[in-house]
Amino acid sequence: MTEATVTVGSQGVSNSTTITLSSAFTPGVTYPAGTPVSLPDDGYLAIQIDGVSGSAPGDVSQISVEITSPSGSSSTFIPDSTGCVYEQEPPTATGTYYTISPSSSSTPPNIDPTENTAPQAQVTVSAGSTTVEDLNFDQADSVTFSASGSVLWRKERLSRSETRAFWAAFPIRR
Repeated sequence: MTEATVTVGSQGVSNSTTITLSSAFTPGVTYPAGTPVSLPDDGYLAIQIDGVSGSAPGDVSQISVEITSPSGSSSTFIPDSTGCVYEQEPPTATGTYYTISPSSSSTPPNIDPTENTAPQAQVTVSAGSTTVEDLNFDQADSVTFSASGSVLWRKERLSRSETRAFWAAFPIRR
């Protein structure tokens, strides 16, 4: 084991303390501010927000992802430009999970494939590993149809599956 003095602070302001580190530590090396610290007993959540194209939705900057721990505390994160949120979290105990809830400030709002504006996913976290969760969450859109000439209309209410079949047969491209 190597004993080293670690100084924390900015120019002119510092606090020193002596700590014992493993021999893998290299004394005298300066690590830049913001260098991530990995806690070996923790795990990671990798959340990917995808739109219908398979990549981040165009309004990704207006999406926030709330992560709620098993204890009920929550934190909110904004995905990067590729739709990713990567967070280090303590592992979950058996039978407990983290809840992931994306939301959007877009107009019209974002929806998941089941037209839910507030989807949730429940995941577990294991020490030393990464739990990956892909969420499809893209901005909805409004469409107005009008016909030229005469049109014979059949007025009836479509079931949810018939409505989905209609939209699958006539996809809307932006």
